[in-house]
Amino acid sequence: MKFFKPLSPIQRNTLLIFVAIGILKIVGFLRDIVLANFFGVNRTVDVYYYSMIVPFVLLVIFSAGFNAFFIPTYIKIKFLWGKQKAQDYCSNFIIYAVVPLTLITFICGWMIPKGLVSVNPPFFQSKEEIQTFLLFSKWFAFFFFLSNLTNFFSSLFQAEHYYAYSFYPQLIIPVSTIVFIIFGHKHDGITAAVYGLICGAFLSFLCSFLISVRTGLFFILPHKISLKEITYNIDQLGFSTMSVVLPSLIVGIDQYMAGHLGEGKLTSLIYGIRIPDGFSEIIGMGLGVAAFSHFSQWAVTQDRQSMIRATQRILIYATLFVVPLCFYLIIYSEQLIRFLFERGAFSVEATEQVSIVLRYYALNSFLFIISVIGMRLLSALHKNHIILILSLVGFILKISLNLLFIQWFGLTGIPLATMGMYLISISLIYYFLTKLGLHILLNPFVKRMTIACLFSLMVIPCLIGILQISNEFNGFGKLFLGG
Repeated sequence: MKFFKPLSPIQRNTLLIFVAIGILKIVGFLRDIVLANFFGVNRTVDVYYYSMIVPFVLLVIFSAGFNAFFIPTYIKIKFLWGKQKAQDYCSNFIIYAVVPLTLITFICGWMIPKGLVSVNPPFFQSKEEIQTFLLFSKWFAFFFFLSNLTNFFSSLFQAEHYYAYSFYPQLIIPVSTIVFIIFGHKHDGITAAVYGLICGAFLSFLCSFLISVRTGLFFILPHKISLKEITYNIDQLGFSTMSVVLPSLIVGIDQYMAGHLGEGKLTSLIYGIRIPDGFSEIIGMGLGVAAFSHFSQWAVTQDRQSMIRATQRILIYATLFVVPLCFYLIIYSEQLIRFLFERGAFSVEATEQVSIVLRYYALNSFLFIISVIGMRLLSALHKNHIILILSLVGFILKISLNLLFIQWFGLTGIPLATMGMYLISISLIYYFLTKLGLHILLNPFVKRMTIACLFSLMVIPCLIGILQISNEFNGFGKLFLGG
């Protein structure tokens, strides 16, 4: 008699990706803690994060758009014409992509930052801040270039189910940043963090490139260099890229608006969303990445029942495990931020600001996961034009809700606007999936989902009771951490 069923391929791959992204996010979070410890929440850190906005928004746009396009296209080419054709496709793609990528790097590192200085002079309080912003923007543009090349190989690894190779080289980036901050903060200040990012990005790219060559997935020179080799399904690249433009701009606009609410507000927003964003990416992106390659294969073979069953399981598991975690973050937000950040230059006032952002943003982790799975289904079905429409609707909603809620609630209006956007977007996503024949929200599944929600809500009184007991033991530290 077997007590445990063997894991299916999608379950095994999802577990592997959970571990990989979990390690990556933990190390990245340690980098944020080190940065907060040495530099706190102040104008210097605001300028550092402000100079990240343009290159990092563009990085999300290009990497997410390319990933959504490349994986199903590569799988289809390999399925229809064989491995050799797929290898030639990869080699030709990166040869022809270098020139436009270089041009975009120059634009986001040299041209756009100067435009931001001219249109947004109130943000900068001195000429030194402007010079620092322009210098950091150039370095982050170089980071954008290297990270996009690395993302090409990461997408290739994911298409071939080599998930560990797609994530572990990225560990070099936060580790390098931590090392540079620790040993260079006295001499270089926050510029040490910039140097660490660039060094880590270069080493990450080099590792990914060497692994792809060693495993035989990529050849530097294809058998035939031709632009025609990369034209197959190329229209989907435009749709997939455009579909992530507006969601990515939302991140930059949130940070832009937070930067105008006062000193330290931008940094508080970024630190406040780090924990829920980390959980969102570990779970949501882990499920999305593992499921996407399987969704793409099922779409090629037109096995829609497998897509429906897998999606329903993911939604139920997310409800059972993620919703209680969200409530934990809401109830223990201040204790968590105090334990993780409040040391060195990070003050008690900063703890209060960041914990409020965390409290209001926590539930968005669950909504993000539900949204990602639906988007991955649409992309696997090559319906990126629908994703583009949904992105436009979400963008308009987010900006409108931002303008409204910031007037009422200040900084906390930003996460509240995000929640409203997700609720409406999710409804539209699953409406379109139903129209495409993926009837996920059938009555039997809705009943199971309702039961899962009720079980998750039972956690709330338990957490509140634990919090009251912990207060009698002088807070969070003694009860959970022995401190």
